[in-house]
Amino acid sequence: MTTLQQDDNRVWTGEHTMDARYRLPWFGGPIYLRIMVGRERRPVARSEEDAARSVRRSAATFLFFTLGACLFYTVAAVLLLLGSAVLE
Repeated sequence: MTTLQQDDNRVWTGEHTMDARYRLPWFGGPIYLRIMVGRERRPVARSEEDAARSVRRSAATFLFFTLGACLFYTVAAVLLLLGSAVLE
């Protein structure tokens, strides 16, 4: 077992100040939400790696939603223009 796997096992099986689990109904079947609160126990290198990955994910998410909004409003504008041309 590598050191990272040992760290993962130690973090997820350890005691936490709060460990709440909620089961929620969903369209494709139930899902669950888990909230864990406790002291940070991951190595500094792993925390920094997760932070860098989070920044990349945030930028990709922003671009995805921006492009989606542009596409939506472009289609809406074209439909409005076509609708006004048909009515006149």
